[in-house]
Amino acid sequence: MIDVPLPPRQDERRKSERVAVDFFVEVRRGEVITLHPAIDLSRHGLYLLATDDHGALDSEVTLDLDLTLPTGVQIHTQGFIAYSDDRLGQRGLGIEFTELSPVDQDAIGRFIDASLAARRRFG
Repeated sequence: MIDVPLPPRQDERRKSERVAVDFFVEVRRGEVITLHPAIDLSRHGLYLLATDDHGALDSEVTLDLDLTLPTGVQIHTQGFIAYSDDRLGQRGLGIEFTELSPVDQDAIGRFIDASLAARRRFG
């Protein structure tokens, strides 16, 4: 039997390639502050695991996000919930950035480029 690669899914949501990450993101919605593990990061957003929904699925609400890249660069941005799903029984949230400074865009881009280069180099 010959393995034939499948074509990309038609409903693919990603605008750019993502890299796996392992850090926490502080999410603020008004007076509510929560901490969520990030699973992956792209130039346009990130994917978080959430322990509950408590109103988090409202895509109309702007979220304030604070995170520190593995390089030590601190990022402050805003975003909204673009989609939600379940992974291994845990709620996941796809967050799309809406406000990202040019400096933060550059820092995220450099981190992603370095991560992708390392993945190609070391498998």
